[in-house]
Amino acid sequence: MKKKWTPYLLILPIFLFICVVIVYPFGRTVINSFHFHKLNQPWKGIPFVGVKQYLNLLQDPRFLNSLLVTLIYLAISLTGMLIVGLAMAMLANYEFKFRWLFRAAILLPWAVAPVVAAQSWKFMYNPRFGIINTILRNLGLITENIYWINDNVMAMISMSITTIWKFTPFFALIVLGGLQSLPDSMYKAAKIDGANAVQRFWYITFPLLKPFIYIGLLFNSLRIMNIIDIPYILTRGGPGNATEVTSLYTYRLFFKFLDFGKGSAMAVLIALFTGLLIVFYVQKLVNYMVEGV
Repeated sequence: MKKKWTPYLLILPIFLFICVVIVYPFGRTVINSFHFHKLNQPWKGIPFVGVKQYLNLLQDPRFLNSLLVTLIYLAISLTGMLIVGLAMAMLANYEFKFRWLFRAAILLPWAVAPVVAAQSWKFMYNPRFGIINTILRNLGLITENIYWINDNVMAMISMSITTIWKFTPFFALIVLGGLQSLPDSMYKAAKIDGANAVQRFWYITFPLLKPFIYIGLLFNSLRIMNIIDIPYILTRGGPGNATEVTSLYTYRLFFKFLDFGKGSAMAVLIALFTGLLIVFYVQKLVNYMVEGV
């Protein structure tokens, strides 16, 4: 009996912690999403309204815009992370002098707090005294200052660049671990067959790295889907609502408009969408393990 229950007793503390920190708040959020609950209208009480909050959200142009903005932000950021992260990992895996210093340096952005990173980039994006415009002017690439966070398109690009800079090191670290696990025999055989560096990367390295790439993209997708510090510090969701991601709109529903019912419904929808992302990546991993594709 002691051997049977000991494992369960050992995991009981962390299980209770997860229930208190995750399960109960999420369950409470789901319950709130089916009720009208505005803190600035206490006289209306908290009546049950069913799925009305969800229907209101699906007809809310601001919610639909935030969802579109999030998808664009996610696509740009993940594409940049994939390209830059693969390059960083390949270089970090290559034998050269002071490689240890390069490996340590690429992790520095990841160690910086997101709020600090966003504020630093905001200073660099400043159209008058920002270092980015200064460098571009000195190189002769621009003649007029670029308003990085005051234009709809440039604000999205600026936010994505900051996100790529901040979270690519984590992706590169996962890919680097995958690179170091690849067998050398396959590369030696490919060289004997006459395959060049590009062919070896495309037909050997990249296919074998797919599970590591999926894992890295999964973690960063979850981070971007719930990110609020970088958009809030950089653009406040502006200009207009051009960079208002779903997490930022949810925050405003809760703490600016005090609409806990609608905010809870939006939080549940974001959780469902995030769950679909997880299913997509897990399915890719399963397909790779089963079929090797």
